[in-house]
Amino acid sequence: MVTVPVAAASAQAARDGGVQPERLQVFRSRVANLFATRLQDEEQIFLAELVESVNAGLSTDALFGTAEATAICQIMTDSDELMMSDGIVYKV
Repeated sequence: MVTVPVAAASAQAARDGGVQPERLQVFRSRVANLFATRLQDEEQIFLAELVESVNAGLSTDALFGTAEATAICQIMTDSDELMMSDGIVYKV
């Protein structure tokens, strides 16, 4: 059995899902920061609220839309970094 590092698997998933690896990394980093700070006592957050928080402080041309954020959250779900179901994002 061949094992693929998570970063390589994520990069492949990002390419397959149409998400640029750089965008995936920015979103992942911002979500990790939110989970470690402002959302540290929360177990779940609505996707719309998460997107709003991730976008806070980003320039207009760098904002994440709902479709892109959903695709990224699905990649992160597939990598066991979080779980998304019915528009709610859960920590794992």
